[in-house]
Amino acid sequence: MEFDWSPVRRFYLEKFQRYQDSPYSLSWNSRESQELRYRIFLQIDQFTSKKIARGASLLDLGCGLGHLIDFLERKEIEVSYTGIDIIPEFIEAAKKRRPEHKFYCKDLLREKINQRFDFVFIAGSFNVQMGNNEQMARELLKISFELCNCGVAVSMLTSRYGGTGPSLYCFDPLEIYQFCQKLAGKVILREDYLDTDFTIYLIR
Repeated sequence: MEFDWSPVRRFYLEKFQRYQDSPYSLSWNSRESQELRYRIFLQIDQFTSKKIARGASLLDLGCGLGHLIDFLERKEIEVSYTGIDIIPEFIEAAKKRRPEHKFYCKDLLREKINQRFDFVFIAGSFNVQMGNNEQMARELLKISFELCNCGVAVSMLTSRYGGTGPSLYCFDPLEIYQFCQKLAGKVILREDYLDTDFTIYLIR
């Protein structure tokens, strides 16, 4: 199945042209809400044999401007970081911001990568309305779990919240949880941090 990413590119480029190096360019309501999601992601290592620390490798799928690595460094968490995004302008800006890290413009639905990572994080990357979000999210979750050694953490907008506009897509947490159970032996659903979101951990 072919996926048309043009609605996603338009959505984020409009924000990037307006806000530049800001959480608002990634459609986060604030830096605090952006970093709250990152903190929830880090808690995945309570359930994995390996910790998110020196020696761990991390793929930030839908990395945007690479703000996750800024957050990790402020927390004095050192990892081998790789960022991937489908928006060339984001990747170009991320490389300029953080040239010491690896950033790639890739569509993992079309291009395979010959590398595995201890952890894969996906923060809000499935939230823009494309017309086939359910299929896209499931395929990328499957790919992400195949790429991980320890676990995947993914956040999505929840259908339990009714405040999103027509350009955004909300997922049913239970349906995504049940799908993830087909991929991973252990799956944990988090709905305890924001009314708008849920996070799922897929544990290897």
